[in-house]
Amino acid sequence: PAGRVFVQGAGTRLGAVLGSRSWAEYMKTEVAQRTELNLPPSARMAHVTGNPQVVARALAALPHDGVYSVLGPMPETEGQVRATVLFSYARGSDVTQSLRASVVAAAVAKRRPGVSPSLRIRLDDSHVGGLVV
Repeated sequence: PAGRVFVQGAGTRLGAVLGSRSWAEYMKTEVAQRTELNLPPSARMAHVTGNPQVVARALAALPHDGVYSVLGPMPETEGQVRATVLFSYARGSDVTQSLRASVVAAAVAKRRPGVSPSLRIRLDDSHVGGLVV
């Protein structure tokens, strides 16, 4: 079918790819740049959200090897912060196990009177879907 397509909001690079249909080269470049920066899909990602003290404890408990970087914590909502952890697939089991242990510890602490530490972990999330542990 013949017709015109207008793409608004795409940068010149992406616009050129859409116009020329040079997907393979674009994807090779995109993956190479993401790999260099330890970003998905070459690394795993976890969003850690909760009150500042609980998030700090969860981050401190992470294994040091295999974690590429921790971005944040940064303010999220009232009384909550969020950190993003980038880590290797090879150490994914150790990192997720540590994060799950932190969720359990926060849940146990929450049962004490006057304490409301909450912790939410989202794994390999692109802000839509993702696994909550």
